[in-house]
Amino acid sequence: MQRNIKSLSAMAIFLLALTGCDNSDGSIASPVEPVKPVVPPETEKPVADRSGAWPASALNDPELAGKEPVMPEVCQTLSAELNQNAKGLLDETIDADVNNSQPDTHRIQAAIDACNTGAVKLVAGSNEENAFLSGPLTLKSGVTLWVDQGITLFASRSPVDYQIAGKNNCGETASADNGCNALITATDTINSGVIGEGIIDGRGGAVLTSGKYADILTWWDVGALTKTVSGANQNNPRLIQVTNKNSAKPTSQNFTLYKITLQNAPKFHFVPSGVNGVVVWGVKVLTPSLAYTVPGYDCPKGTTPATSGSPNYTRASTCFTPDTTKNTDAIDPGQSQNVLIAYNHISTGDDGIAIKAHSSNACVPPIAEKYAGQLPIYTVSNVKILHNRLYFTHGMSIGSETDCAVKDVEIRDMSIDGHDADFAVGVRIKTDMSVGGEVRNINYDGICIRRAQEALTIDTYYSKKTGQAYPDIQDVTIKITTMWIRQTPFITEITFGSPYAASALMAKICH
Repeated sequence: MQRNIKSLSAMAIFLLALTGCDNSDGSIASPVEPVKPVVPPETEKPVADRSGAWPASALNDPELAGKEPVMPEVCQTLSAELNQNAKGLLDETIDADVNNSQPDTHRIQAAIDACNTGAVKLVAGSNEENAFLSGPLTLKSGVTLWVDQGITLFASRSPVDYQIAGKNNCGETASADNGCNALITATDTINSGVIGEGIIDGRGGAVLTSGKYADILTWWDVGALTKTVSGANQNNPRLIQVTNKNSAKPTSQNFTLYKITLQNAPKFHFVPSGVNGVVVWGVKVLTPSLAYTVPGYDCPKGTTPATSGSPNYTRASTCFTPDTTKNTDAIDPGQSQNVLIAYNHISTGDDGIAIKAHSSNACVPPIAEKYAGQLPIYTVSNVKILHNRLYFTHGMSIGSETDCAVKDVEIRDMSIDGHDADFAVGVRIKTDMSVGGEVRNINYDGICIRRAQEALTIDTYYSKKTGQAYPDIQDVTIKITTMWIRQTPFITEITFGSPYAASALMAKICH
């Protein structure tokens, strides 16, 4: 049964303190009058270079000393043979013929396969060509893909290039989203990554060239069908997927995402799943990019994907906003341990960062066994998210899948600017009784939230799905240093789905 904070029984201990954080001894001060609303200054544009984006205290954070990735030795260099147009896209005439949908795949993959260690570096051509066009690529252990500054690796817009044999059709909706390979996949790898000051562009706003919706819809139009068709899931490719085949325990180790710009993904941008050791440092995620929208996201009526009302099966959208690029999460570390996410800028159409802990195997042991110290294999633990800036996003999320347990997460120095969007969220923990589990020792410190529709949401009744995976949220501390909230109270919702749901929660709001 759903329980709201107003009627929460004594079986769940909940401590929530709203304070003016003046007490140096750490005690809880008396409540203070709320500060009158202040119009926040305009947000600076995201930049890839971290040197001017953070104060010296952040740049010299002792917790990060010696942890910045270093560029590897180059194993092979490949020169670009294509050019971007004035908007920073590929002319659609280049791959209008579906037989020319991925001209660079073979040579990039061949270079990766030929390297034992080091990086395959994508660089400019002899006549300053600056673009590559590829279908799915597979990384291997010890090998890194390096996209040089000024170079863009574009993804194929032909769904058949990503098709997984025997699964649902890529580029369509279905009851499950299992039909597409990612643009870049690393499976059971050790010491691999994607780096460089170039761009990887998923072309989510480009019209598809094969499949059911060829010459009709874009990837993002297909994604929008999940909002207008009951039970629909989008079969769109992710940009980068790191995973493992071993169902018994994580086998992928030490994956690095460094300085790269990821943009316009058809679906999620970066998903490390079942990885021990992940570093995401100095990365920019931007979806949609300006090439697929207009300044201020002020798209003319009738040009964007239909996200309500009747589904659109016949018209390719021409202008996109973060709210119409569905399920384009930026960074989703799942079932992973020892994760560091630092100095990143993120603006996208869904979660900025979302931590999940789930496996197709049974994760949640009986309650008695759990408290005897038996933890699921795919527990998320030791996650540090430091010095990050989130713009148009659904904020910083944990869940909804927590059935394998999420433990020991530190989130520090995070700015979340919702730009007054209807979907903008700040900090959120979400789960339900079908995928719930232990969420313990979660610390948010130095969080700045402004112009968000929902600043803080803790919800163990995220959906009406039933089951015995009881949400169990413990030891959560949230210190929000600055807030400008759009219209609603800063605590939007605190809802518990069972008496096991929550204990020892504290929020300190520092004016």
